[in-house]
Amino acid sequence: MCGFGVRVPAIPWTLIAWSWLDVAIWMLILGSVRIIYDRFASDRTARHLESVAVVNQSLHAYLGTADNR
Repeated sequence: MCGFGVRVPAIPWTLIAWSWLDVAIWMLILGSVRIIYDRFASDRTARHLESVAVVNQSLHAYLGTADNR
């Protein structure tokens, strides 16, 4: 609508093209940042889950040695 001047002053098509290009470049940059962050966060999550598994191990094996004092 802005290129044709409908209800607003007309904007040159070259300016519209540059703004679309700017938006596309930022989408690529932010998409790359998101992919890198997701890989980093998933690695942290895997390490966190491994740590939780170690902490949540059953202590029943150790209870027998505590009763034999």
